[in-house]
Formats: sequence, structure tokens, C-alpha cells
Amino acid sequence: SVRKVKAKDIQVGDILVLHQKSRIPADCVLLHTTEGSGASFVRTDQLDGETDWKLRFPIKHTLTMSSPDIALCGLKLVCEPPHKDIYAFSGAAETNRSPIAEGVSLENTLWANCVVASGTVTAAVIYTGKDSRSAMNANKPSSKRGLFDIELNKISALCFSILIILSFLLVVEQRFVGRWYIMFVRFLILLSAIIPISMRVNIDVARLWYSFMIFKDNKIPGTIVRNTNLPEELGRLQYLFSDKTGTLTKNIMEFRCVQLGPQFCMQHDNEDDFNQALDVYFRDMLAQQQHNSPGSSASSTAGGTRGKKGSHSASSSAGNRIIGFSQQQIREIGNAMLGLSLCHNVTPVFPEEGSENTELEFQASSPDEVAMVKFASSVKIQLHERTLKSCVLKVTEDGKELRFKIMKMFPFTSERKSMSIFIKDEATGQCWFYMKGADVKMRQCVKQCDWLDESCQEMAEKGLRTLVFARKPLTDGEVKQFLTSLDKASAILGEGRAQAVEDLLLSMESNLEMLGITGVEDQLQDDVTSSLETLGMCGIKVWMLTGDKVETATCIGRSTLLIPRHSEIFEFLARTSSQAEKLLNEMESRFGAASFGGSNSMNVQIKWALVMDGTCLALCLTPELEQKFANIARLAHSVIVARCSPTQKAAVVCVIQKYSDTSVRTAAIGDGGNDVSMILAANLGIGVEGLEGKQASMAADFSITKFSHCMRLIMWHGRNSYIRSCRMSQFIIHRGIIYSVVQTVFSLIFQGSTMSVFNGYLLMGYATIFTMAPVFALVLDEDHFESDISEFPQLYKELLKARSMNVRSFLQWVWISFFQGGLMMYLAIELFEEELFQIVAITYTALLITELVIVAAGLHFRILWKQRRLHLLLFAAAEAFSVLAFFFAVMVLPNTIDRKFFFSSLFWSKTGIICAASIGPILVLFLLMKYIVFRKSTDVHKL
Repeated sequence: SVRKVKAKDIQVGDILVLHQKSRIPADCVLLHTTEGSGASFVRTDQLDGETDWKLRFPIKHTLTMSSPDIALCGLKLVCEPPHKDIYAFSGAAETNRSPIAEGVSLENTLWANCVVASGTVTAAVIYTGKDSRSAMNANKPSSKRGLFDIELNKISALCFSILIILSFLLVVEQRFVGRWYIMFVRFLILLSAIIPISMRVNIDVARLWYSFMIFKDNKIPGTIVRNTNLPEELGRLQYLFSDKTGTLTKNIMEFRCVQLGPQFCMQHDNEDDFNQALDVYFRDMLAQQQHNSPGSSASSTAGGTRGKKGSHSASSSAGNRIIGFSQQQIREIGNAMLGLSLCHNVTPVFPEEGSENTELEFQASSPDEVAMVKFASSVKIQLHERTLKSCVLKVTEDGKELRFKIMKMFPFTSERKSMSIFIKDEATGQCWFYMKGADVKMRQCVKQCDWLDESCQEMAEKGLRTLVFARKPLTDGEVKQFLTSLDKASAILGEGRAQAVEDLLLSMESNLEMLGITGVEDQLQDDVTSSLETLGMCGIKVWMLTGDKVETATCIGRSTLLIPRHSEIFEFLARTSSQAEKLLNEMESRFGAASFGGSNSMNVQIKWALVMDGTCLALCLTPELEQKFANIARLAHSVIVARCSPTQKAAVVCVIQKYSDTSVRTAAIGDGGNDVSMILAANLGIGVEGLEGKQASMAADFSITKFSHCMRLIMWHGRNSYIRSCRMSQFIIHRGIIYSVVQTVFSLIFQGSTMSVFNGYLLMGYATIFTMAPVFALVLDEDHFESDISEFPQLYKELLKARSMNVRSFLQWVWISFFQGGLMMYLAIELFEEELFQIVAITYTALLITELVIVAAGLHFRILWKQRRLHLLLFAAAEAFSVLAFFFAVMVLPNTIDRKFFFSSLFWSKTGIICAASIGPILVLFLLMKYIVFRKSTDVHKL
């Protein structure tokens, strides 16, 4: 009996009945399907990121059994131990009705978290819980810590060191008299303002402002900041690991052309020419079938073999009168389109009764095949029926059918780089072997063809995905002999099975007749190519990690210019660790062994791209080879990894982070559930809201709606966030150190007194009300125009040198603070010798004015006036608020500052001298450095 169970109660060995649109709760082997074709489609987008439906086949032992029969047949499944690879599986099945073991492969499996897309299936559970593929490929989320926070902690540690040194020097000045250790603690407390405690609060509030500005940016609508701790990380990226399907591409395929000869190419928009030529071709074919019986020669079927004269004489003359095609051209068009309509794994899906959608749909594991079958349908070659054993084509307007028996089919695999099918024309009895595949594979299988390589290269340069079609006629005896040998090879258990089948296919894949080369365009996301090119000029290396085929990934790499024109492609093909190590050594010798040594080399002299699949990647990520792989791969202009599982995507990110400098920041961008592991592993994750749901978007630190939006997110918002936070942090540090220097000099003058130079109200006001608004208003500053940032990506690349905030810049601000604080106290004593008791008012006013002027001097007024006038007005308001708040405090705190002395001309004249002396040299030095010492670099920015 069939009963409902909860997913948590499912155990290995259970038989499950899953209906259409049901999510698969555990890893299973498909036993039976209600689909008339004998196979079911599953959606795997949340596992491998591919939106194409995958075709899965029941095992032969249970294909025709009902659910009760399956439960009573004594089914025994032998499976390999659980592992992470979602593209590999081997096992065996046997029943008490058929003791002969049947091999079980990946095409018979249903992985957990996939969805049944067609029919109702019966499946046997083989792995559950943590042993399932999806669970083994999942990563636990962890909190991310930005490099900027790490640097702030180091700066804070240096500030604490300065505090210790100053306190110790004050104790030394007293010559350790009395209980000097108590005095040391008192000085630590007295000078504790040097520790930038308020900086953390200011940075956190600033990050909220950055997040708000990103959210309100109309140029990247729909962008959401889900982690407000990482805006600065956007400004320091060096690696971007990207998914392909749904991220770089729309996964929408369009048939563009078919090359039929060196000078004969038919475009997709020539439908009228196609229709007329095919009408002539199939009218002649149907006429011949009426006169020929099964078993006739190859020359009288499907248009005959190329070069056979006289087979289309009547029709060719009609064709010449109608469309101007020659006899040979009509035959070439017809043969190519017939091969395109037969050599595939597409299933037609008819609309249900009462459904609003009345259009015929097609489903396949490859969108390329769907695009080609749809185009064939548009030129009146409609795929009417497709099962595991038969294929029916409607080829005329009045519904005339061509029926073919499918004798054996070999799906497309990355290893073979081809697909092949054995069919038999039911009208004539003629058997055919059709084959399609990549040009590198097919050039070894077809007869001598001088135009194959050149045509494929031309299509690839246009960004088209190419497939070469070919065929040859066979006799019934040849097909039966092949199938018998295939059964023997399939009965071999272990690793020898695959090699035996491969050897058998190689014997058949030779001396094929060339039919044509198809070009299919995979539509890219809007502005992807320009975005990737700009990111490259920013110094960001982009790696493509996809679950798609190697050929597809390589083609997308060409069309997006991840693989630059005229660059070298290194295809990493290895199946053992020794082969992988040999290839790594070869790459090391060719592409710069001198760059190794543990440092991250960003300068690549030779533009080359590395292409590999998940199997090769697994070999390179072993403990023995992962460091060498990381050191070599980061020298490439780009890296493309196909057939990559979710765990491998995360592993690649982790390896690059592990063997790169700590300053190297990585980002990962994807749109599917299979990208979550990669997004969580990277220093910064970006999720794209697409057709595959919001799983990646919810797990990411930033969520965008289009890939091209990441360019503005990184170049504009990331750069501004990093520079603003650096400048604000430095001013906060300056504010604390300069006060501590004033306090230190005060203590030295008064013989090591631990009395504070300012009272509690003034100290609190100095760090909050009087200086907080102007310093925080630095988050409104912009150092370049938006157009300059977009036009000169090198401005972003400058940030990778980490000059905005490092130990050197910190020491510069320490020097400025010591200079201004010491000079301020010295001049206050010299100029106000007679009013020494007013030193609080003098030093505090000079300190406050110096801080406000230094902050204002760092603002880019001209840019803000032209680009963000409101920001400039807000900054002016912040400065005015600080001044007014200080004057108000003077009025309400008469016991702190003498109002009569404060408003005297003597006070302001001498205070002005102190401020000019402490600020003037710094500004002069800054101008000299900017316009004389570094004049060349500033001129470059103005160009």
C-alpha cells in the first residue's frame, strides 16, 4: 500500500512515489515513470544552478513494472559510498525476476532537493540526510569580518602603544619617585582619549549611511545591503568568482545560422528560403518513399548521400525555378535540417486540455537543442512525438509524417564532447548513424573538410556556440553487430566498462559525411561584456565557476571577453594526480615561474586563460597540489571551471584566500542555491535575484537585480565607502592624539601633575558635540566626479595598494598631531604668559578651531558644489553647528571659560596666531606634496 510519510522518516531502501512538481526528499534511483516517453525530467537548479531540465531514465529491470510489482520484485541495489560529486554515480541493480546485474549510472538517479518536472515517478531511496549530495555540498554560514576592521584593530593597538609610551615617559620624567606605578596608571587614565573608542560608533553609523545611499541609488534599483559591516570591502576587491547561468547569461538560446559549405551559410532570418528549399526536399523524399520498399539503398533515402547525382533532378529544377538554389544546395539544406531534427534529446510537451497556453513546448537537458528544434519547427519540421524508442516528424503543411525508430542513443558528455544516435527510417528501412559535437572532436570523425576549422572560428568570434553535425549510412547487420558488442561491454563491472564502451564508439565514429555547423547564441545579461572589461581594468580578476559543459563555458568566456581575443587557452585535461602535476609544471614553466614565492602577483605579461572541468579541479585541490595550483592559476587573465559542484566552488575560493596575501579580498556572485556555498566562503558575497529564486540573494551580503549593477556597486559605492571610512578614522585618531599631546605637555609644565587640562564638560563636548558633526560629515565627501570613476577604472585600482590607511599614513597623522599639539601649548605659554591662568580657554579654543579647519581642508568643495551641492550645505551646517554649540557652551558655562576674556580682541588675535602656526605649515606641506611632488599623478587624473 502507498501511504504519506514525513521527509524526516524516510529511510534507505524505501520506495517513494513522487508526483509532478514534488521536491525530491532524498537521493534516489529512478525505477518507473508514468511518462509515455519512458523517461522523466527533473529540475536541478537548486543543486547545480542550471535551469535546464535534466532527463532521467528508469532502470530496465523495473521500467515496465507497476508500483506493487516493484515492491514484490526483490530489488537489490548496490551503491558506491556517499561522496560530494553530483556528476558521478555508479552502482548495480538486480531483481529475483532477473538475476543478471544491470549497471546504474548518473542518468538513473534523482538527487535530493531537485524537483520532478514531468510525470509521476517511483524511486528507491539510496542516501538520506547528511549522506545526500545536497547536504554534503552545503556549507554552514559564518560571520564575516572585513579587512578594514582588522586594520582598525591594528591602528588601535598602535594607539595603545603610544599611550603606554607617553605614560611611561611622564613617569620617567618624575624619576620614579614614590609609588610611581600608581602615577603610571593615573597617566594611562588621563591620556586614555588617545584610544579611539568613539571611532567604532562613528564607523557603524557611517556604514548605515553607506547602506542607505546604496539602497536609494536609482541607477542600481532593487539593490539591498544585507550585511552593513562590509561596505568598505567593496572598494578593495581583487578576485570576483562568478556563476554563469542566470548571472552572466539569461540562459535563453537563439538559433542564428547553419554553415553548409565554405561559401554557403543560411541565417535564421531566411525562413522563406528555408521553407521553400525544404518543401522541395521533403516532397521529393516522400515521393521516393512511395516507390521504395524497406531495405533500399542509402542513395534513395533522406535525400541521398552527398554527390549522388540524379536523385533530385526533377525537384532541383523546380527548386531552381522557385528559389534559385542548385540541386546540391537543396540537398545540403535538407540533409542538415533533418540531422538537426533527429540528433537530439528533446521531448515535445503538448499543452493540457483547458490550458490557456496552446503552444507546443519542448524540454531537454540542453537549451542548445531546444533552440535548434524550435527553429526547425519554425521552418515546418515539427517534432511531433519523441520516446525512448521512436521519433516522429511532421514535415509538410498538410501534416505528412516521417517516422524513425531510435535504436540507441548516447547523450552528450564532457568527456566525449559529442552526442550520437542510431536511427532507422521506418518507411525505407535504412539505418543511419547521426553524430554532433564540438569541432575538436568532430574534425577527427568526418571526412576531409577544409572549411570546418575556419567556419567554427568565425562563429566563435561572433560569440556563437557551435556544433558540427555529421552522419553515415549503416546496414541492419552493422547496427545489430554494434548493439551486441555494446551489451557485452555494458555487462563489464568496474572501470573497464566505460573504456570498453568508448572503444566501441570510436570504431563507429569515423568516415562521417559532414552535414553542417550550427551557430546558437546564448543571450548575455545586459551590459555584461562591458562590465567585465571595466572590472578587469579595475584590477579585479574574474573567474567563472559553472556547472555547465566545458564547451558552453568556453563559448561564454569568449563572448564575454573573459577569454580575450588572440589570447592563449590552456585546456587542463588530466584524469590522474600525476597527469595534473605534470600539467601544473608545464604551466609553471610557460607562464612565469619567476613570479612564485608566496607573493600575490597581479602583473601578467602573457594573456592566457585556464579552462578545466570539475574532475581536473578535484585533482588540483588535493593537499599536495593546491598551493601550486593557486600560485599558477592566479597568473592567468581568467579561469573558467566547468562541471563544478557547489562544494568545489567554495573550495576554489578558500584555496585562493589561503595562499594569497591577507590583503587580497575575494567576492563571489551567483543567483542560485548552488552558489550559496561559494557566496558564504568568499570575503564578500553578492546575490543576483533571478529565475532561480532568492536563496543566493538572501545568503549574500549584497543583493542586486542585474550583474551589471555590481560594477557601480563596486566602483562607486565601494570606493567611496572605503575612502570615506579611512579619512574619518584618521581624523578621529588625530582628534584623540592631539588632545593627549596637549595634556602631556601640560603635565610636563606643571611637574608631572595628573590634573586634567580640561574639565569633564569640555572633554565630553570635544569628543561629541563640538567635533562629532563635522568629522562624521566626511561621509558626504566625494573625491572624484562620477563620470571620472566610470571613465578611469584605474582610480579604483589605486585602492588595491592600501595607501589610504596603513601604518605609514597613521604615523603621518601621529606626526601632525604631535606637531600641532606641542606647538599649540608652546605658543599658548609664550603669547599668554601674563594670562597663564586662562590656558584652558586658550588651548581649548585653538584645539577646536584647528580640528574644524583640518577637517574642512580635507573636503573637496569644487566637486561637491558641482555634483552634490546638498552634501556641501550639510557639511557647512555641521561646521556652523559646532561653532554655535561652542559659543553657547561658553555662555552657559561661565565657570569654565571667562566670557569677558573670551570675547576680547587680545584673545582672538593671539588665538588666531596659534591656529595659523599649527595649521599653516601642514596645509603648505599638503599643497606642495599634491601639486609639485605628485603633480604628474594629479595631471593623469585630470585627463
